[in-house]
Amino acid sequence: MTLASSWRLAQASRWASRITFASVAPLADFGGRFLRMIILSRLLSSVEFGTSVALTVVISTAFMVADIGLDRFVLLNTGQQGRSALAAAHFMQITRGVVVALVLFLLAAPFARLFDVAAATDSFRWGALMPLIHGMAHLGPKQAQQHYNFRQDAVATAFAGAVSLVTAALAAWLCRNHDAIIYSLLAGESAFVLATHLVADRPYEVSWDRKTIGEVIAYGFPLMVNGVGLAIMAQADRFLVGATLGVATLGVYSIILSLSVVAVSPFYAIFSGVGVSVIAKNRPDPARFNALLLALIWGFFLFGFGYAAFTGLTLDLLAPKLFGPRYAVDLFARCVIAMIAFLRIVRGPASVLLLVDGRTRNLALANLAASVGLVCAFLFVRMVPSLEAVLLGVLIGDLASFCLFQRFLLFGAPGLSRQIMSALAFGLAAALGLLAALSFTGDPAAGDRIAIGLVSGGLVAWMARRALTIAQGSVTVVGPVTSRAGPPRRAPTGGVHEARWRGDVSAP
Repeated sequence: MTLASSWRLAQASRWASRITFASVAPLADFGGRFLRMIILSRLLSSVEFGTSVALTVVISTAFMVADIGLDRFVLLNTGQQGRSALAAAHFMQITRGVVVALVLFLLAAPFARLFDVAAATDSFRWGALMPLIHGMAHLGPKQAQQHYNFRQDAVATAFAGAVSLVTAALAAWLCRNHDAIIYSLLAGESAFVLATHLVADRPYEVSWDRKTIGEVIAYGFPLMVNGVGLAIMAQADRFLVGATLGVATLGVYSIILSLSVVAVSPFYAIFSGVGVSVIAKNRPDPARFNALLLALIWGFFLFGFGYAAFTGLTLDLLAPKLFGPRYAVDLFARCVIAMIAFLRIVRGPASVLLLVDGRTRNLALANLAASVGLVCAFLFVRMVPSLEAVLLGVLIGDLASFCLFQRFLLFGAPGLSRQIMSALAFGLAAALGLLAALSFTGDPAAGDRIAIGLVSGGLVAWMARRALTIAQGSVTVVGPVTSRAGPPRRAPTGGVHEARWRGDVSAP
């Protein structure tokens, strides 16, 4: 074996190890929530299960709106500066937890009335404990990711997920009502806080440093606006379904999305987390940055198309088998959900570039564009009270957000405009072709599913080859890399978005 081959093998081994540990936290998080949803849907009645979904929707929405990017703030600070940033971030996290808890406690009764479950008001009040407990977590495991050390976060998240799952099973078996989700979330959040303190390699410190706090606020305030946009994309449709169609229908809606849009969250987190680290590290190198960004774009397109094909071909089979016949999915819903999943995945490269360049205002604006879908869904469901009406509105909002994300991507990498447009055209054509095939076959037989799957697999393989070729430098990518928005800001970025709160059983 030559020296170059040995070096490449060692590099591949290191990256395999990094990606493996980076995958543990999001996969354990989603796996625990998904299994918990199966348990609760089987042991609780439709109304009680729907109420548990309503509780997690309210809590996770509060986390999204209050997200100020603390995990990303501490990620790239090193040395003594990193220690002071960590202490200041802990202060802000505790403050945020107290404020969010107070707001949730005061609004518990209105939220319960909104979902027409006034009898569960006390449970909504107990939900205020979740942000209060989370505020005491150690952010050291997040900061350790600056050196590609994902082990600490993986251990903490996996431990919390296991505790939450076991608690949910025991509580649901004994209580047989929505209190099970409160016990599960309290146990899981407490376990996560404990684990972060045990695995962190830095002491837990809390301090008020005016300069550092000012940097946190300057960087994080636009992300609060972005959190509103994420809440609109991820949770507003749940509020609409629960308020207009009832909590029992909300439970059905949540389960359908959990097998499709929600299931993508751990893989999206892995791609995005590693993508931010790689793009940020290579931002100063024009040629390498161009190649890696373009490879990332093709990687997200193959991921998005492959996942959309899997969803379109299997959703109607998996939902009834896992959760029961009342969770059947028709053709229209299947096609719309597959397209929603595709659009949400392929906005990943734009999101990564905006985070790396510190353009959080643009990120917030692109996410807020999804509010168009909420308005459409509200109008549609008033005319035709059904889940399909809500899904169609959500699709329109995701399309608007997708278009704005791509616009910002082109703006941030003007030297790659032609290559980006080429990838965009191919990816959209593949997705529309998939929808046409699904619509034409209707309720496809096994042979039709296999044929569509094979063609889709071939397209995914071609896109994978394209991404690897570009990443390895076999394709020359020419063009400036300086963004029209200016050089990257000092504010550090990276990491999995905090909006994907571990307690939420319904958020994508």
